[in-house]
Amino acid sequence: MDSTTSTTNTTAAASKAPARPKFDWYETDSALVINVLVKRLAPESVSVAFEPRSLLFKYSGPPTSAASDGGDNFASEPLELALNFPSSIIPGECSFRVSAVKAEVKLRKVANLRWGKLEVSASF
Repeated sequence: MDSTTSTTNTTAAASKAPARPKFDWYETDSALVINVLVKRLAPESVSVAFEPRSLLFKYSGPPTSAASDGGDNFASEPLELALNFPSSIIPGECSFRVSAVKAEVKLRKVANLRWGKLEVSASF
């Protein structure tokens, strides 16, 4: 019986993992812009961690105050996007903003060259 219970709990925990949002990106020699394509993100529930060779975008779901107000105006599920970069960025010169239709993340590259690809990471 214990093994059945354990399997059920593992499955339930796995199903609660944050989903990966759709995104697109473009670059110049000195910058990279990533658009996380999710409508109705609650700005206070978005965080972005900038590291020299990676980025972690997290959306924790609607704020608790929105839930008590019937908060179906915000995206409802937690989201997570982890990316690894082929070269370095300058974390202190990176930023993000949230609009009604997307979150835009702007990254400043250390070297002025084009990367050509990004790597989606399973975890940060």
